[in-house]
Amino acid sequence: MQVQNQFSGSSPITGWPLTWWSTPPIAVASTFFLGGSGANQLLLFGLSIPARVTFNNIIIVVGVIDAVNLYSVGLYNRSGTLICSSAVGTVPTTGTVSFPQVGRPFTIPPGLYYLATTGNSGTATAVFGSGANGQWSFLVTDAPITTTGGVLAGSITPPADSITAVNCPAFALST
Repeated sequence: MQVQNQFSGSSPITGWPLTWWSTPPIAVASTFFLGGSGANQLLLFGLSIPARVTFNNIIIVVGVIDAVNLYSVGLYNRSGTLICSSAVGTVPTTGTVSFPQVGRPFTIPPGLYYLATTGNSGTATAVFGSGANGQWSFLVTDAPITTTGGVLAGSITPPADSITAVNCPAFALST
């Protein structure tokens, strides 16, 4: 598997090996919009990271590109503080794409986090598993939080937990 850098498009990323990843069981590949249910919506996926992790990039699988509009990918901690975020940019390539995090590297302790995406368009999509074989999560939602210009907010008020078996994206944190 070759991972592409979000901003270079054709060159493999540096930073192998992966330091942590989520591999949901996939019954049928499905997609979600990086911009949420529409433009400038914050999309959150609750996740548990079981160990201390140091990383530079968040890697997700892009299904539909958008080389015109702006997106960002990052992590919030459980209290809603933005831990890291990619620079705002277009999504010019499909496949396994690395979103370098501004100010890297980051080291986070074990705990509950939110994988977050937003964009000023609902065009670009990422791939996740769907069907009866979903993962358990404490939150997957298009939060009632509005963003601007594809930029993740510095802090949010996290919505109430909604524990359920859900469809979650496969993603990785890499050094």
